[in-house]
Amino acid sequence: MLREHDPVQFRSLRSLLKTKLIRLGEFDRLIEQRRRERVASRKRNRAGAAPRISRTADAIGQAPRAAGGGIQVGRYLANAQGLFLLKSSGRGAPPITLPLANFTARITAEIRRDDGVDATREFEIEARQGGQTRRLVVAAAQFASMKWVADQLGARAVIAAGMGIKDQVREAIQLLSTTQMAERTVYTHTGGSRQISRAGGVRRSSPPHAWHRRQPVHRLGAISQLCA
Repeated sequence: MLREHDPVQFRSLRSLLKTKLIRLGEFDRLIEQRRRERVASRKRNRAGAAPRISRTADAIGQAPRAAGGGIQVGRYLANAQGLFLLKSSGRGAPPITLPLANFTARITAEIRRDDGVDATREFEIEARQGGQTRRLVVAAAQFASMKWVADQLGARAVIAAGMGIKDQVREAIQLLSTTQMAERTVYTHTGGSRQISRAGGVRRSSPPHAWHRRQPVHRLGAISQLCA
């Protein structure tokens, strides 16, 4: 509010209104009404954000499990038809399944590339859509925007319309990937390429020019098999 952030300009505005024969009492009443509306709006936003934060925090600590013909973690489900949001419909009633995307994706590896000056991260992603599987690499900095979906999967990969849907798809992919994601560090400044892999807490080193994919033991088996 102007009165709170710039009292001098606020008083100047009141003086200007007074010269225009505008009733200052009515002006002050409208200002106070607007202030109360802003306070009430902030309270509603905080009240609505708390359950969302709680649900996300609960989901982060959960392991994916087999359900609904696919894999579920928290409020998200991935199966052969795509990604879905499971929304509560009341006590004792089964959740409503809301479509988020007509494809599934999981991060199979997180790669850190170190050239001795800068380090960048990339995600190896396995995506399934319409019975086809594609493997792609996405820069970590570009992952959250979800623009890579159209760029690399094409027009047939559809994310549902709606506010916050892209962010829910991004969250679902990350949560569904956490138990089976390998980590690799590739050093490119040692006269070749030296790779260090971490999988299941084990650290391995490969000689220059070696490029071996190592995956951790899946706690639930491959998602690709359950979602096929």
